[in-house]
Amino acid sequence: MNEIEFPYLDRKISSDSLEYAKENIWYHLLPYIVAQTDNELQGYKSIISLSLQSSILDELKTQQDKIQYKINALKNRKLNKYLFDLYLYEHQFYEANGGDDTVLMGYTLRDIETILRKDASILILIYFRILNLLRLAKYAPKI
Repeated sequence: MNEIEFPYLDRKISSDSLEYAKENIWYHLLPYIVAQTDNELQGYKSIISLSLQSSILDELKTQQDKIQYKINALKNRKLNKYLFDLYLYEHQFYEANGGDDTVLMGYTLRDIETILRKDASILILIYFRILNLLRLAKYAPKI
């Protein structure tokens, strides 16, 4: 079983990025749900990260800001600007999981959507397992 990785849980996130980071955790779970092999897992993690980078850039008002974010992320420089920390961590995660090579190999969000639509029972099963674990957690012994 693979350990689930998130690009920014162990890093300091600015307060303006915190809500987005919480939302993005759900997206980062999708590759673990749909991937059948380690290669697929890496490809899907990368494509989710690329998609989240794009959505972060969509929050910016000017084209100049978007270009500045991209350049600074490529150079691993930090900026004290709105949501840049999330963008940088997503970019680093994307690169660590194969970067552009995974996109060139043909991994897409459509693949993830197709798998989820075809086998929605996976999501239902995961939902009930998590629900059961939350119920059981109430009765866990205090350490």
